[in-house]
Amino acid sequence: MKIKISTIHAVLVYLLVFFSTTYISYNPIRYFLLVVVAMMIAPNIKILSRNTYRGLNVGIALFCIATLIVSYINRNGYTDRNPFLAAIVFTATLVEFVLTVEMFCQREEMQNLIKVFYRMTLLVVIATDFLILFTTIHLQYGGNVFLVGTKFQVVYMHFYLISFFIADKNVRLRTVRESSLNNAILVLFFIMTMTMSIELGTATGIVGTVALLLFLWLNEKNIDFFLNSKIFFVALMASLLFAVFVEIILSNSVVTYIITQLLGKDVTLTFRTVIYSMLPNIMKGRWLWGFGYGTGYEVLMRHGIVDAQNGVFDWIQQIGIFGTMLLVMWLCIAMKRPKNDYKINYSDVRALTALIYVFVLLATVEITFSSDFLAAVVLLYGIKMQRIREGEMAE
Repeated sequence: MKIKISTIHAVLVYLLVFFSTTYISYNPIRYFLLVVVAMMIAPNIKILSRNTYRGLNVGIALFCIATLIVSYINRNGYTDRNPFLAAIVFTATLVEFVLTVEMFCQREEMQNLIKVFYRMTLLVVIATDFLILFTTIHLQYGGNVFLVGTKFQVVYMHFYLISFFIADKNVRLRTVRESSLNNAILVLFFIMTMTMSIELGTATGIVGTVALLLFLWLNEKNIDFFLNSKIFFVALMASLLFAVFVEIILSNSVVTYIITQLLGKDVTLTFRTVIYSMLPNIMKGRWLWGFGYGTGYEVLMRHGIVDAQNGVFDWIQQIGIFGTMLLVMWLCIAMKRPKNDYKINYSDVRALTALIYVFVLLATVEITFSSDFLAAVVLLYGIKMQRIREGEMAE
């Protein structure tokens, strides 16, 4: 059986963007993948030099330039990593993923890309869950580090599995009661995700699983509402403002009951309220440009904090308000509903839209806007662009 070059390309991009592990030194592999993927993209530059993606590409280019400049300015004074080198790897990875998606879109092979991503995620999830449930290898790393990283990353990988599965198999949540293999598998994946969330003791996973189910259900009838740049912008700002007004929000008796009784957490959200109150002092004199890409852990640990515990604030800490504004700008461009919305209400669009909004919701209390989240937004954009091409060809 002959394997297509595009399939190999998709596998390599998946390993570059969506997979990482601390069980081995993955950075050399990542550098190798960056070179190989670049070589696969290079011969196709001609088909990418079109105006179709100009708006998104300009936005991402400005964001990448800002990230590189800020990280170069802040390149000294760190022991854990070089912010400028980290920024180069990050921006190169993002650019290569964007070009890959645009290439697959031009060739009308987005479904093949989704299929590969689903199968790769399935393999990763099976391997991760097996190692957690039936081996003690994670205990060698203090019990908190697993194949794909932290307990949160384990649960997030399950979210990707569910979304990629729905996108690949075209499953509708409202028909899940019907007897079919795909529906049974979808139910199994949700049970796996909830079980692993409970096993690892992560309330974030439990809330995220329920939220993913809810967003998937809502999207089947209201995709117009969620595919809206203004609504998405409001959602992003709401996730940031939660950290600003957290004391007022937590003073509500209903919110307190949900946190303490239903989720079994303390009212400070595991000291997140303390962390949020410390952030303004940490950011003094750094609001505009931040501390540089990838510096969160080292900078915040100087104040006894592991991370910012908020998705938008995590980026402000790294690249400042200016860079974060550019990030928000291109994310809103990517989430905009296309004018030619031919076949936009498909399972792949709905599944990725739901996944993205789940991560925005969780960003109120976690740092969920990582490179794989950005890739998911770009992937959704590519699918929408292919739907437009299909509509143009059908006319």
